[in-house]
Amino acid sequence: MASATSDLLPPGLKAPPPYRRFGAGASTSADAQPSTDEAPPPYSTNNAPNNNATSSPSSPSSPSFPSEKDAGPVLHYLDHDRDSIASLSLRYNVPAAQLRQANRLAADHLLQARRVIQIPSSANTALTSLSPQPVESEAEGRRKAAIRRFMVACKVSDYDLAVLYLEQTAWRGEDAELGYDYDLRAAVEAFQADEQWERSHPVEAAKQKADARRKKAHKNSGTDGRVGGFFSRRRS
Repeated sequence: MASATSDLLPPGLKAPPPYRRFGAGASTSADAQPSTDEAPPPYSTNNAPNNNATSSPSSPSSPSFPSEKDAGPVLHYLDHDRDSIASLSLRYNVPAAQLRQANRLAADHLLQARRVIQIPSSANTALTSLSPQPVESEAEGRRKAAIRRFMVACKVSDYDLAVLYLEQTAWRGEDAELGYDYDLRAAVEAFQADEQWERSHPVEAAKQKADARRKKAHKNSGTDGRVGGFFSRRRS
């Protein structure tokens, strides 16, 4: 039969393979078409991509920044001959408004009543104090402490007024090197007495204030035209 079929074919064509019958149709199709798909290779941990290997080299090179808790305010001991809000702002490169807020200064002249102030610093800016130690002597420190206590007790912001009231009560102690001491209680009582007299005599008080301001302008806070205690001297 195969030979008869080959005789019917045109020249140049070969006869198809002989047909063979099998019992199962599914196995016939599987045998007739050879499988070209191979089984996948077994899973191996050695072939798995290592994500840690690619990410580990970058971890040591990550930059480290100082934490905010490490950055704190810097103490600056004041030298009132040269220190001011404007000069400190320039020297530390800190805004003047930030200096006032950190030290609770309502006005710049209140800096004269401070012995030390805080210079705020951020986490990215490490500051070093330009004046880490007190620049004044022990006597000067006690004098300024008495002035501060007087200003707080009498609720006044005029530094010159506090100095002049305290100077009226100055006395030299046994040790001359310690300078003068001040009777804070007597100075506060004198101020309160002057305040009471001013409320009782408003016209005379206004006139004497005008005279005192005029003398202060001419003599630049001289001893003859001082502001503090003139009510006490006029009433005495």
